[in-house]
Amino acid sequence: KTSAAAVLRSSYPAMARTQLVNCLALLLANAAVFAALLAAFNAAEALHLLGVGAGGAGAPPHGSRPTSVSSDSGSGSRAVLALSAAGVIVYSVALANASAVCNLATVVAAAEGRGGAHAMLKALLMLLRAGDAATAVAASLPASLAAAAVEALFQLRVMRPYMATGKVTAGMLCEGLLVAYIHAMICVLDTVVTSMVYQ
Repeated sequence: KTSAAAVLRSSYPAMARTQLVNCLALLLANAAVFAALLAAFNAAEALHLLGVGAGGAGAPPHGSRPTSVSSDSGSGSRAVLALSAAGVIVYSVALANASAVCNLATVVAAAEGRGGAHAMLKALLMLLRAGDAATAVAASLPASLAAAAVEALFQLRVMRPYMATGKVTAGMLCEGLLVAYIHAMICVLDTVVTSMVYQ
C-alpha cells in the first residue's frame, strides 16, 4: 500500500501537467480544423463554386434567365453540401486521432512519471512509429460514443426539465449524479483500454 501511494503521489503531478497539455492540444486541433474549413469555404466562394456569382446575392435583374439562376443555386447548394460533408469527415478523423493521442499521453505520464509535452510527444511517436494509430482510434471510439450518449442523456433528463421549469428538483439532482457516475465509469474504462494499447 505504501509503494502504491508513493507511485500515485509521484505520478499525479505528471498526469496533471499532461491533462493541461491535452486540453491545449484538443483546443488547437479544433482551431486548426475550423481554420482549414474556413479557408476552404472562402476559397470556394472566391472561385464562385458556391452559387454566388459575380452578380451578388441580390435579386436578378428583370431580363435575366430564371432557369440559369435556379441551376446555379442548385449547383451551389450541392457544393455547400459536399464541402460540409467533407468538413464533417475531416473534423471527425482529426478529433478522433487527437483524442487517441491525448488518452495515450495520460497513460504514458502515469506509467513513466514524466508528464506534459514529453508525454504527448512520446504518445504521438509511439502511435506513428508502431503504425497503431488506427488501433488506438478504434479502441477509443466506443468510449467516445458512450460519452456522447451520456451527454445526450444529461441534456434530455436534466437540462431539458430545468429549462422548462426553471427549478432543480430532487429527481433531477439524483439523475445528474447518476449521469456523472456513468461518465466517470466510462472514463475509467477508456483509461484501462488505453493502458492495454500502451502495453
